[in-house]
Amino acid sequence: MKTFVLFILFGLSAGQMFAGNIKIQLFNDKGSVMPFVDLSINGEFAATTDSSGVAVISDNDIAVGDTLSASCLGTEPARLVFTQTLKTQGSCDLVLQEKYYMLDEVEVLPNADMEPFFEKSIRNIFFFKRNGLLSAHFAITVQHHGQPSRRVEGSLTVENEVTGPGLERPFQYGAFHHPIRFTTRDDTTGLSKIMDAYIREALRGGTADVAAFLVDRWARHQMRKNRYDMRFDYLGEENGILRFRVLSTFKADKRFSIQSILSIDKESKLLQHSESRLISPPKSEKSVIYSRSRNWLLDADYVTFKHKSSPAVLLPKTIHSFSDDRSDGFSVEIDLTEIQVQVK
Repeated sequence: MKTFVLFILFGLSAGQMFAGNIKIQLFNDKGSVMPFVDLSINGEFAATTDSSGVAVISDNDIAVGDTLSASCLGTEPARLVFTQTLKTQGSCDLVLQEKYYMLDEVEVLPNADMEPFFEKSIRNIFFFKRNGLLSAHFAITVQHHGQPSRRVEGSLTVENEVTGPGLERPFQYGAFHHPIRFTTRDDTTGLSKIMDAYIREALRGGTADVAAFLVDRWARHQMRKNRYDMRFDYLGEENGILRFRVLSTFKADKRFSIQSILSIDKESKLLQHSESRLISPPKSEKSVIYSRSRNWLLDADYVTFKHKSSPAVLLPKTIHSFSDDRSDGFSVEIDLTEIQVQVK
């Protein structure tokens, strides 16, 4: 009798746990679960899938007729209209169509983590973590709250100070924390703070964060150990270029996630191009960084130094960054070209 009563109580607890919630399971068209991917309801963020590709949404947050959608780099967006049938059954599946195809000679199992194959396919290169003066040509276009877009072009210089006097530890204030010095003939009235904040984010993402961490083996392992849950997918080969997707989510706050597509030369094992998306809540209502989603595309280049500790580092030759998912029409698009650095 005691065993029977305990079974009934457990069954009631499990049922209550999912009552009032909608369980969303996300797959790709190969049958693999898709972890750390954002789901949206009518274009607004709703939830992020966990390591099993599952997200739970309260049925108070979604109504019959709403559009549920998911998107991930390297896939076509998936959408469905939420129906009474789905609400009654309390669960549904979404399938993302991959844009790339698997190689026949590489065995890829559903839900397999391809990090070991990634490790073999890429040469270890340090990200840019030196003191120095970076210069570049910039172009920034800002669309602000429904107003006409404004474009500013010119050149910039900014100091990168990650070690030295006054710093208790390396990268205490992050990369490129000094003010950016702009030279331009265009009107920057009302744009100075936005230019400084967003171009700083573009530089950090392209040189010392996001894909740059994935190329540096030590940094990648530290990310996985201390800060992020990560999943590596192999997407295929085209013209001697291997493509991998890395999905990551911040352990301390699942609202932060990073999606990256890395294109690696099969022969040299060097990163050639990367596309990354960082999704995060706004820092605060008063933050200059307005959008939830920031994107980086970079063409990789490498500079060689005489220092034995890091003879070569990743330094992109171009960085393209954009943020355009604010419901009030705010967007920023940045192009950084002719990037050079003088190491101190």
